Amino acid sequence: MTSHRFCFVLVGLFLAGSFATLSAASREEEAEKYKKTLRSSRPDVKELATAVKELGKLGAIASKYTKDIIPDLMKMLDHKDDKVRGEAAHAIGMVDPDEKEPVVDKLIKILREDKVDAVKLTAAQGLAAMGSESKAALPALKEAMAAAGKKEARPYRDAIQTITGNPKKK
Repeated sequence: MTSHRFCFVLVGLFLAGSFATLSAASREEEAEKYKKTLRSSRPDVKELATAVKELGKLGAIASKYTKDIIPDLMKMLDHKDDKVRGEAAHAIGMVDPDEKEPVVDKLIKILREDKVDAVKLTAAQGLAAMGSESKAALPALKEAMAAAGKKEARPYRDAIQTITGNPKKK
C-alpha cells in the first residue's frame, strides 16, 4: 500500500514538473507571437495595444521574455494612438529595463506633456513598477497629482508611495 502512494507521489511530481516546463515554453511562444505583432510593419492598433499589454505582463513574470523589446516599447511611447502609448508606458516599467534613466526620462516627459490623462496615469503606473529606481520622477508625479484634482490624484499618490516606499493613509 505504501509503495502505491509513493508511486502516486512520484507521478504527481513528474506531472507537475512537466506542466511547469510546458508553461514556460508556452510563455516563450506567446512572447514571440506578441513580439511579431509589435514589430509588424502595419499592425492593427487594437492588436498592437494588446500585444504591448501582454508583453508587459510576460516581462513582469520573467524579464527574459521581453528584454529585447525595450527599444520597440520606447518607440511605442510616441505612437499616435493613445491606447498604444498608454499600454507602452505601463508595460515598459513592468519589463524591468536595464537602462532605466532613459525610460524614466521619457515617462516624465509623458507625465508633463501628453494631452491624454489616461496615458499620464499609465506612465505613473510604469514608474511605480520600476520602484525606487524611478525617484527622479517624483517631482513630475507630484505636479501631475496636484493638477489632477482630488478624485483623480490617487494613482499618482500611489505611484509616489510605491517609489518612495513610504505608505501613507489614503
